[in-house]
Amino acid sequence: MKHWTLILSLGLAIQLGLTAWLWWPAPAPQTTTLLQLDRQQLNEIRLQQGGQQLVLHKQDGQWRLPALQDQPANSGKIALLLSQLAEQRLGFPVSQSVASHQRFSVADDNYQWKLSLKAGQQQQEWLIGNSPAFKQLYLRQAGQDQVYQVALNSADWSTDASRWFDTGLLQVPALQQLSTDGLELSQQDGKWQLSQPQGQPELADQAAAEQLQRRFASLQVTGPALPAPAIPAQDPVKNLSVRSATGQWQFRLKSGADQYLIQRSDRPHWYPIAKADFDHLAQLRPDQLVAQSKPAQAESETATPQQAEP
Repeated sequence: MKHWTLILSLGLAIQLGLTAWLWWPAPAPQTTTLLQLDRQQLNEIRLQQGGQQLVLHKQDGQWRLPALQDQPANSGKIALLLSQLAEQRLGFPVSQSVASHQRFSVADDNYQWKLSLKAGQQQQEWLIGNSPAFKQLYLRQAGQDQVYQVALNSADWSTDASRWFDTGLLQVPALQQLSTDGLELSQQDGKWQLSQPQGQPELADQAAAEQLQRRFASLQVTGPALPAPAIPAQDPVKNLSVRSATGQWQFRLKSGADQYLIQRSDRPHWYPIAKADFDHLAQLRPDQLVAQSKPAQAESETATPQQAEP
């Protein structure tokens, strides 16, 4: 009897063990993110591909491009990259063997991209390999064997510094005043006023003034700075003085040899600009901003025709 009791107890224990093993919750995956450094302390980003390298470094709170004489980088594009890294969490590795590194193109001597991040003395480096699916990449942290598959898109990455250049660096948000060639346009009590030499201030064309304000707020150059142009004394240079709530600047515009250039007083460089934008600013005239008077209203009644003689 005791023999059968022992056998039944052992069978029950085995069943309970199997049940617990089948229904026991799986261990939670890692919650480490790709960005393991303090984002606010980051001061350098490096992207390497095929022997080419892009370096971004942070100076005085602004990301700059050493390859372009430390001209400003596109902070929005960098913020997007860092957000993707900070939000992407690592799950279970797809492989932990050194032999798999070549297969996934994440080996030290065979990778698609190398992404290096630096925050002071701390550094983090990822070797990024093949894409198993749309917006999916294999990657491995340098010095470790684990290979992960993550939702990351490298389509917008580039080692070309001009692709990271801030084309909106000359924008003027919320223009409040503009002066050029004796013309002064200013915003007072929510209305745009126009002043000219030896004339009284008058109401400006509100739609035209607001369009000019939007043009300065969305101003885009078409590429990094060009060498300073030689400007002969007889060649015209358009000068514009502008003011907003955040500062006051002098703009200069110059064209020649199929180039259209613009400069702002707080930056020493000349930047290329689209011809359409150049023409709008360089050809600005008072008559474009004067409020048009409403056309005279037609008479409601026409003259009475002469009556026919009897």
